[in-house]
Amino acid sequence: MVKLKDKRVNKNSLSLFQNKIGGEIGNRDPLKEVEVFLSPKNAARYLDVSVKFIYELMQTGRIETQPIGGRLKRIKKGTLDKWLTAQAMKFER
Repeated sequence: MVKLKDKRVNKNSLSLFQNKIGGEIGNRDPLKEVEVFLSPKNAARYLDVSVKFIYELMQTGRIETQPIGGRLKRIKKGTLDKWLTAQAMKFER
């Protein structure tokens, strides 16, 4: 046990607390841990392309979508990132 301002604290608890305060929490990107779903309009903004182009990608199956309800479809941000990387790889060759 360690005395901290006249209160007893377990060493394991203290080290856990110090590790988290030391940057473990602050360095996390919350969007990496959560799947973000974008509408076609927001996906177009993210890629800086037209909404029409996003709908073409969706209809041809070049971008995977997730159905939400009846007709609504959403696109995972990670799917867009992978597609963008694949497009960049095509032009590097």
